[in-house]
Amino acid sequence: VFGLLYLESSGASKELADTYAAKMEAAGAPFADVVPYVLDPGTIQQSAIQVITRMKADGVTTIVFAGDPVAPRDFTKEATLQEYFPEWLVSASTLVDTTAFSRTYDPEQWKHAFGVTSLAARVDSRQVGYFAIHQWFTGQEPPAPDTVGVRIPSFALFFSVLQNTGPNLTAQSWRDALFAGEPTQNAVSQPSLSWGQDIWPDPDFSGIDDATIIWWDPAATGPDEIRKDGTGMWQYVDGGKRYLPGQLGTEEKLFDPNGAVAFYTTPPPGEEPRQYPSPAG
Repeated sequence: VFGLLYLESSGASKELADTYAAKMEAAGAPFADVVPYVLDPGTIQQSAIQVITRMKADGVTTIVFAGDPVAPRDFTKEATLQEYFPEWLVSASTLVDTTAFSRTYDPEQWKHAFGVTSLAARVDSRQVGYFAIHQWFTGQEPPAPDTVGVRIPSFALFFSVLQNTGPNLTAQSWRDALFAGEPTQNAVSQPSLSWGQDIWPDPDFSGIDDATIIWWDPAATGPDEIRKDGTGMWQYVDGGKRYLPGQLGTEEKLFDPNGAVAFYTTPPPGEEPRQYPSPAG
């Protein structure tokens, strides 16, 4: 029995939730309840009481969560207080699919968490990614070591596209250059990126096309996204194998440690970064 819990942050939120509900019903898995919430520190605890009471009363066994990374702390804590232990399906959520945030949620609840993520299987940030690039270029850690991975991609994308717009830079020429780019390669440690109309029915300005399947392992130990060791980690099914729309198979591998990977200490074979002399020596 599915129930949708979503963040209402703009006028488009309900429209997206209604579309989601309609497609679930068409797929034969309708939501028994659709509940919005507002991220307000002053009211989130009271909202959690109301939401969990409602989901429990409606007999929801799987809460499909589409929201922010802070609220699940209150929702999961309240669910345990009410002795209510549903599955938590992470869907269209920002940073909820990170180990750093998920470690803040009630562990008795989150051991039943799984979902779909556009994030890639994690590799040691000192080996690949923007943390490693900054350290390679300057010889020092980034001045914003915990957020470099979310700050830099937009700048990197902007300047990469800017190089292809030609001398006449306008919003239209930038868009045309963005849409003209070839999709990036399929990999485990990085999402495949493309923009335009080749894959999705509407013009795609988001970039990430593929996704992978994750489940929460409460016993796994290791570093989170900001290199802090702890217990509890997301496991990536089939080592983080990624799927484009329509490619996902039917074999059930959730909560199966065979083939699952929580963290790569070295890049997967064939995905090692090229080696160049460091400008910092």
